[in-house]
Amino acid sequence: SGRIALPLLSSAPEKKMGLLAGAEAEKSQCATAEV
Repeated sequence: SGRIALPLLSSAPEKKMGLLAGAEAEKSQCATAEV
């Protein structure tokens, strides 16, 4: 999950978008991974 968040956070102006996208991506991956 961290691999997705890091590249997104690299964009300073899109930090908020990166955080949100990273969080959503992690939730999706965790959910599918658990199932």
